[in-house]
Amino acid sequence: MEEEKKENEPQQVSRPSDMCHIPIKVIDAVDGDEPIVIRDKDLVKYIGPLARAVGAYNPNWEEHAIDVLPVKIPFKKEHVLFMFDTVRKYQQPTNETRVEIDYPETVDKDLDFLKDIMTLCQYCECDTLHGAIAYVAAQRLNNIDDVKVIADYFGFECDPNQSILDAKDGWMKVDYPE
Repeated sequence: MEEEKKENEPQQVSRPSDMCHIPIKVIDAVDGDEPIVIRDKDLVKYIGPLARAVGAYNPNWEEHAIDVLPVKIPFKKEHVLFMFDTVRKYQQPTNETRVEIDYPETVDKDLDFLKDIMTLCQYCECDTLHGAIAYVAAQRLNNIDDVKVIADYFGFECDPNQSILDAKDGWMKVDYPE
C-alpha cells in the first residue's frame, strides 16, 4: 500500500543549481511568439526589479535553480534585447574620461531609440547603462545646431528667438511646462 502511494506522488526533479529559465514577455509580442528567455543568472543581477521578483519567489535563487512564470517588461522586444546585450558591456563615462568612448551597438541607433533605452534602463534600474546611453545621446545632441530639434527631443516648448542664456551668470534658463 505504501509503495502505491509513492508511485502516485510527484517526483522531485533534480536540477543543476546553475540552471536559469526566466521567460520575459514584452509589449509588442504577438500571440504565439516565444518569450525572451534569460538563462544567465549573472544577467539577472544587473536588473534590479527582476532580481527582486526572482528573490521573492526563491530567496536563495543564486544558489538554486530558477524556473519561474513569465515576467512582463512593458517595453518593445528590440529595446529589451538591446539592454540585455549591453548592460554588462557598457560603462558610464566619468569626469576623468578624456578619451573617446566607443559604444559600437549605438552607431546605427537614432535618438528616439536611445531615449527609449534610457527609459527602459530607468524602469529596470540599470543606472550604469542609462548613464552610458545618456552620454551617447548627449554627444549626438552636441552636434545639432538647431535648438528647436533639441527642445523637441526633451519635450520642451522653444522659441528660437528667445535668449535662454543669462549673461549675468552664464546659466541656461528654461521655462518648464507645468
